[in-house]
Amino acid sequence: MIDVQSGATFDRTDGMPNPWNLGAAQTLKGSGTVLGNVYAYGTLAPEAAATFGTLTFNNGLAIAGNIVIDVDRGGFPANDAISVAGGLTNAWVGAVMVTNTGAALQVNDTFPIFNLPLPNGQAMTVFGGGVVWTNELTASPYGQIRVVSLTPVAPPNLKVTAIGLNSVTLGATGGGAYQGYGVLASTSVSAPMSSWTLIGGATADAAG
Repeated sequence: MIDVQSGATFDRTDGMPNPWNLGAAQTLKGSGTVLGNVYAYGTLAPEAAATFGTLTFNNGLAIAGNIVIDVDRGGFPANDAISVAGGLTNAWVGAVMVTNTGAALQVNDTFPIFNLPLPNGQAMTVFGGGVVWTNELTASPYGQIRVVSLTPVAPPNLKVTAIGLNSVTLGATGGGAYQGYGVLASTSVSAPMSSWTLIGGATADAAG
């Protein structure tokens, strides 16, 4: 895990590959500034110690992994965010996992995650907070997500199929139509969910 704290700079421009790759098993977190182009295969987790934070990229950012943010509809600012000065794109079908730290969310609560639209951001699954989200990462000027329903997220019937010694496929039926779901992993099932690793997500079809 790489923690770029508020006021700190993580410089990847001096003799480093361009772009610098954040590994799939790595997490880049904090509210500081990253210099140099970044291809993020891992997890981006903007945050600050006592409040919400903005992780700033002074060059380009290509997202090929997942994003973890906290929100609070009564806060100012109301959520963690990512600011990019250079080019921004989403290069994968990752997930945005949302944790609500404040009052219960309401329909049309909106949280801008970026400072500009995220090209191909519609490919990402948005889930968490006990609500149903609509993905406006590409369509909105600020790469935002919005609450569309307070209906509790329906638990799906999960099917796990082994396809090798170290590989499985996951499938699910019976969940809510068009609801987002995430897959998290941990080496200990008794560990708090906040410490589990987000692997990815998917959005259910019309049949759930």
